[in-house]
Amino acid sequence: MFWCKDKLTSISLLLHPLGKNSRHKGKQILTVPAKNTCNGSGYFEKKTYSSDPLQDNTAYLKSQPMESRKSGFGSKDASRRDEFMSHVRTEQYRETLDTEMKILDKQKQKDPPGLFDALDSLNQNHHFPEGLQETKHLYDIGRSQNTEFNQKSHRDTFYTMRIGNSPYTRNNGPFMLTSESIGLGADDVSGNRPNPKGASTKQFYDHSHLHI
Repeated sequence: MFWCKDKLTSISLLLHPLGKNSRHKGKQILTVPAKNTCNGSGYFEKKTYSSDPLQDNTAYLKSQPMESRKSGFGSKDASRRDEFMSHVRTEQYRETLDTEMKILDKQKQKDPPGLFDALDSLNQNHHFPEGLQETKHLYDIGRSQNTEFNQKSHRDTFYTMRIGNSPYTRNNGPFMLTSESIGLGADDVSGNRPNPKGASTKQFYDHSHLHI
């Protein structure tokens, strides 16, 4: 807003304002970044995709020729126990377990005798589920050890839940079900039933204590 002493000058400025500043006229400054900046490694480059053929650096055909491979599951695929498989990690985990067991054995030798007798007896009294043969290696399940068919199982399992009128007892391990713990031993209790002198209905309908 313009302030002038002359009233006519102020009115003329309002009716005919000053024109656009010369700095705002004409072509302004423009920035056109290059599409291929920083020698092709910038963020404004034009992204192009090209096919990258697979380069087999392992060369299984040379290390394991086709004529020396055994047919496993109908396929002569190479045994790929290298960095892309879990074989290395599995072996490392086995070595860790072996080292821990050696440390425990050394610790047992330093401990007084009879310290782990209770634990050893508990391991010896371990019972496998009834009707199943105890397995040593988990890989044997489904190969040399098979479970009987059960139409109530929605999938193949080694241990079938003992439900209904099964001929085998359910294996709960060292735990007890809630249905078994509640009321346990109630049949062995006798002689604790209350013997009232009179019927409760007689006392309920008795009006002798009411006075008007």
